[in-house]
Amino acid sequence: QTRRIIAQVPIAGMNNMSMFSDNKGKPYPNITIHTGVWQRKKLVSWLHSGDCAVYGSGGEGFGLMPLEMMSTGLPVICANNTGMLSYLKPGNHVPVACPKMVKDMTYSIGYGYDAYAWEFDYDQMVEQIRWAYKNRSALDEIGVAGAMESRNWDWRQQTDIAARAILEHYHWA
Repeated sequence: QTRRIIAQVPIAGMNNMSMFSDNKGKPYPNITIHTGVWQRKKLVSWLHSGDCAVYGSGGEGFGLMPLEMMSTGLPVICANNTGMLSYLKPGNHVPVACPKMVKDMTYSIGYGYDAYAWEFDYDQMVEQIRWAYKNRSALDEIGVAGAMESRNWDWRQQTDIAARAILEHYHWA
């Protein structure tokens, strides 16, 4: 049975797409790059065409892409870190650990300072993808749980959480 995995690659401030091409600049045949703005129906249709999504970002302030995927019922294999922890709960996604911080070259080069991000455990990511392939019914349950969790999320609640964290960090609370 054919499985289709949607890999959402977060690229911030990056114009060079060479990572998706061979050494002659020709795009890899199994990678489709979508750019620009999509209408909601087209995006949801594309997400529904997959069996699961893989999101391996190591540093997200808000990390809304996995939440958007989860809201459609698409199960997400996701690095467990930063802003996404406000909605990534046990049972609503397939977690991948982020055991260490590494220098983030995209931000370090692009913005001229040393920036660091969590690095996901590559071997565990591969294991989770293989698990998803073999456990379709469990994966479907995770997709349903993710969709339910996305209904509990709202901007006002998240803004309150962020404001409290800032106040506590600077001892203003």
